Amino acid sequence: MMAMAGTSAETKPLVCTRLRTKGGWVPYGERVTWDSGFIVNAIFWCIGTGDPVGPDDGPVHPHRCLTGRDCYADALTCETSSEHST
Repeated sequence: MMAMAGTSAETKPLVCTRLRTKGGWVPYGERVTWDSGFIVNAIFWCIGTGDPVGPDDGPVHPHRCLTGRDCYADALTCETSSEHST
């Protein structure tokens, strides 16, 4: 699989911990990268909103819900990016 622009095969971005999809391919116990088990026709939603849009009104998707997005939540800190800046 091709790496996302600006990334190498070794450094794949981590996906927000609030991103969800219905699928049996999810690797439990590991952080999910933007291309882990990606299925083209998968439907994604944010558990923060319960919708296919995040708290910032942007669409949720493994290629969009990454570090740097204001509503991004990290599993290690359980904080959003906006909480870090306050």
